[in-house]
Amino acid sequence: DILLELLKKANNNLSSASRGIIFLDEIDKKSSSNSTNKVDEIGSGSVQDELLKLLEDGEYVINLGTTILPNYKTISTKNITVIASGAFTELLEKRGKPAKTIGFKNNHSSKETTPITTEELYQFGLKKELLGRLPNIIELNPLTEDDLIQILKNKNNQTLEEKKHLLNELGITLSINDTTIKQIAHNAFKKNTGARGLIGSVEAVFKEPMTLISQEPNDYQELVLEPVTKENPKGYRLIKKNNQI
Repeated sequence: DILLELLKKANNNLSSASRGIIFLDEIDKKSSSNSTNKVDEIGSGSVQDELLKLLEDGEYVINLGTTILPNYKTISTKNITVIASGAFTELLEKRGKPAKTIGFKNNHSSKETTPITTEELYQFGLKKELLGRLPNIIELNPLTEDDLIQILKNKNNQTLEEKKHLLNELGITLSINDTTIKQIAHNAFKKNTGARGLIGSVEAVFKEPMTLISQEPNDYQELVLEPVTKENPKGYRLIKKNNQI
C-alpha cells in the first residue's frame, strides 16, 4: 500500500517513484514496548516485519488497476529513501532528557548529551533487523514559540486556513493580527506537545465565536480575533452586516 501511494504521488511514473522518499511517522508507536498486551506485541512485531520488507532492496509488483482490470507495475526499492520518525517520549524520559518534537540540533547547545544508540532503540522495542536498515540516527530539538508562529503563518498549514475557508463559505471575513498569532503559539508552546498543540489552541480561540455564528450564520460579516486582555477577555469581536458588534 505504501509503494502504491508513492507511485500515485509520482503520477504513476516508475522512474520517479523508484527514486522517491517514504516518510514513516510515529515509528515509536510500532515498538513492542508500547504494546499493552501480548496480542498488541505480536501485532507490533508483524508491522515491523512488513516494514522490513519495504527497506530491503527488491522489486515489487503493484496493481494500479482493479481486480477485474489489473494494471501491474514493477517497482524497485533499491534507490528509495525511507525516513522513520518518532517522539520516543518514554525512552527520553528514562534517560532524563526532555521529549523532543522537531528541529535540527543547535551546535551551540549548552547541554551536550550522549546520542541515542541503536542498542537503546532495540531495548525500546524496535527489531535489530529494522534498525540495521535505518543506520542514521538523528536527534531533533523541540519546537520554539517562533517555530510555532511560522507554522501558523505558513499558507500550506491548514490549522488556520481551514477556519478561513469555512468562514469565507459563509461570507465572513477573518481578521487576525500578529499579536494574536503569537498568543495562540504561546498557549500551544506551554502544552509541550510540539505542533500538535496548535490544533487545540486554535480550536479554543474559535470555539465561542463559531458557536455564535452557527446560530445566526447570515448575520455576520467579519470575525476579528484579538489578544485576550482585561479589557477584552473574550479575545474576539463579531461584526454584523449592519456594522454592529
